[in-house]
Amino acid sequence: MKERFDYGQNPDKTEGGELISSYGCDHMTADAEFLLSKAKYKAATGREQRRDADVLCYQIRQSFKPGEKPDLADELADVLWVVTAIANQEGIDLTEAIANNLAKKSIRDKDRHRLNPKLRDNNDQNS
Repeated sequence: MKERFDYGQNPDKTEGGELISSYGCDHMTADAEFLLSKAKYKAATGREQRRDADVLCYQIRQSFKPGEKPDLADELADVLWVVTAIANQEGIDLTEAIANNLAKKSIRDKDRHRLNPKLRDNNDQNS
């Protein structure tokens, strides 16, 4: 896995690393952090990926042409495309998964925002 991460951080393609950023991890240790997360998941659940599985991880890379500005809507659409491709590859019915997830959150979080004092209108103390 380290080889894949190193490939994506090639100094010749990233202006010496200036074009590299990450979300939720340090790009310099992302491979080790990913393996640590997998180990923590196994310790917590007792489950792990099959040894013969083809996929070790999913890595998303984003690049822009010189002068091109990021468009958040387009970037989010790219992420949705990748998620859909992964779901299709893994045989996951994404529509069903989203419906189940929304149902779960609707039950779990039904009063969450209404009762959050940080989100309450100061004029509406009785809600």
